[in-house]
Amino acid sequence: MVLMIHLVIPHYESLTDFLISFAIILVLVGIAYAVRRFIFDDSHFKEIIEAEKKRQAHPTIQNGIFTRLYTMPYDENLTAENIRAYCEEHFPAYFCSASDNWVSIRETKTGLSGEVRDLYITQLKDHNISAIDFKDPNEIEHNGRYRQSFTRSSLNDKGFSKDIREIVRHFQQEAIAKQGNK
Repeated sequence: MVLMIHLVIPHYESLTDFLISFAIILVLVGIAYAVRRFIFDDSHFKEIIEAEKKRQAHPTIQNGIFTRLYTMPYDENLTAENIRAYCEEHFPAYFCSASDNWVSIRETKTGLSGEVRDLYITQLKDHNISAIDFKDPNEIEHNGRYRQSFTRSSLNDKGFSKDIREIVRHFQQEAIAKQGNK
């Protein structure tokens, strides 16, 4: 047993050896995070720009029930707090919480049962684009004895997705109307 512990936990001669190893690990994790963020954020911005071009060419393209990315002209009033307030006013049965660029809308207070959607707001002021991206944190469910995974269908959510899309489309139409008035 003692031999196994020595194999699993590295032995350091001094506290400085441990701190140097710890610092190297932190630096490597930081570099990996920065590279990942740089690569994936850039591709997400490109996806948003392409989606807005498609929306402008075909205004009804984002009306589908499986649409997850909604784009619109840049609107500085598109904030997490405004979405939360609108949700609470028009859909009082749902529980909403907001952060800087993120809104969580849940059917139940804890979100442990029922549907949950996270809405992420991206503002690309230089490109005159605002975007709302849907995430379903429970989309992949684990089931069964052997932790089999399957993708949950959002067709049986009893109108929850329809209500969330109505909230998003409200802000989308508002932004489009503001652009038309300029």
